[in-house]
Amino acid sequence: MATVTNVTSRVTVDCAVGLPLTSLSVSSVTSSSALPMDAASPVIGHIRIARLDIDAAITDGDGAVVPTDSVAHLDRSAWPGDGTGIVVYGHARAALFRDLWLARDGDIIELATLGGTSTYRVAAVDPLVAWDDWSFVTAAAGDRLYLQTCISDDPTAPRLVVTAVQVGDG
Repeated sequence: MATVTNVTSRVTVDCAVGLPLTSLSVSSVTSSSALPMDAASPVIGHIRIARLDIDAAITDGDGAVVPTDSVAHLDRSAWPGDGTGIVVYGHARAALFRDLWLARDGDIIELATLGGTSTYRVAAVDPLVAWDDWSFVTAAAGDRLYLQTCISDDPTAPRLVVTAVQVGDG
């Protein structure tokens, strides 16, 4: 069983989602499918894409800080069941979103939150979305999941965005 640690460490954000590079304090999270999720934990969800061997904890995100050992839920986006776009972003690193580049139509994504587990199917992969383009979220119709990762260390480089549609609830 993995553990969640609340150790604060100093990191340099090398792939910002919309804001310049900065040094920030963030909580460390050890990623595993066995992570506990409760009100006292910084883990607010879990994402799994079995075919790509992606299995990561989700923590709160503000679009400026990219966690180094989890992925983040964009605070201004929805949650499953809200009827709009859900954004989860993270580094293109091992155990996070490194293999997101290999996503293809039909891949199954499981998104677990304190409210339950929702299942999504990849519908589109766009490798060159402008770093400051959030129109894909505001234009969302229905529950859609958007996974975003960087393509370089340049904070203004385009992003890879995977779009998935909800196919059922667990």
